[in-house]
Amino acid sequence: MRSLLISLLTITTAFAAGGDGSIADLAAPAVNFIIFLAILFFALKNSIKSYFATHADNVAATYERAQIKKKEADARISEAETKMKNSDQEIERIKNKTKEDISNFEKTYSEEIVNRIGKYKEDSKARVKAEESTLLNNLNARLVDSVISKAKETIKADPSLKQKATERMVKEVH
Repeated sequence: MRSLLISLLTITTAFAAGGDGSIADLAAPAVNFIIFLAILFFALKNSIKSYFATHADNVAATYERAQIKKKEADARISEAETKMKNSDQEIERIKNKTKEDISNFEKTYSEEIVNRIGKYKEDSKARVKAEESTLLNNLNARLVDSVISKAKETIKADPSLKQKATERMVKEVH
């Protein structure tokens, strides 16, 4: 039986290979190819449909995202254009604000300086008074010391004065 099958295959192969080169020789392979494609199509039809449906959904989502991004970009562009149109006014507003800030700073700073100067004057007057008082007390103490030392010298130099001073001191003690 095997040998019969092998001989049949050999004959069919030889017959198929031994055509005369006409278009009719391609008819059987064309029919086989069409049948193969039909079977392949029906077998893969659902897979192909789902692939294209998924791909279409992805493309639609990408398109929607692109539209949203485009709208955002357009809004940013229009905002930038508005800012560019108003840039001269904005520059002028900033300059005016800066001048106002400088003027306010100068005013508050000059008031602060005047207050500081007044405080420093008061502090310096108080220091001068304190130093004057200290110097006056020192001068008075020196003057008293000087008077006492001169009185002592005068009393030591004159024996009669020495005697009178001793008597007075003794009287005051009793």
